[in-house]
Amino acid sequence: MLPQPNWPPEFAMHITTAAVRKVREMGDKQQPEGYGLRVIVDLGGPDGYFYDLDFETEPKPDDEVMVTEGLTVYVDAKSYGRFKDGTIDYMETADFSGFHFDNPAAAGPAAEAP
Repeated sequence: MLPQPNWPPEFAMHITTAAVRKVREMGDKQQPEGYGLRVIVDLGGPDGYFYDLDFETEPKPDDEVMVTEGLTVYVDAKSYGRFKDGTIDYMETADFSGFHFDNPAAAGPAAEAP
């Protein structure tokens, strides 16, 4: 079971504190001040979706924008619809280290991105 998401209930996408911490750890080393996280969910992959995360500094015209724990998250309208009620987590185990996407709309097992 994933940790409790930290998004307000009106925003139908969630990111855990562990994921926010990891994004901050990576972004603070690699990105200019004022960066945020772009979430991309496209068609493809074993569960029907392909997941990607990137750094971003400004919203695009069709973005949903949310700030959680000081991190700005940008999601375009298509990705938002494909990942509605989904959760992004960061996990470190003996076998896996990376972001984990729990997508209720997915056809198969949850996706993972290194």
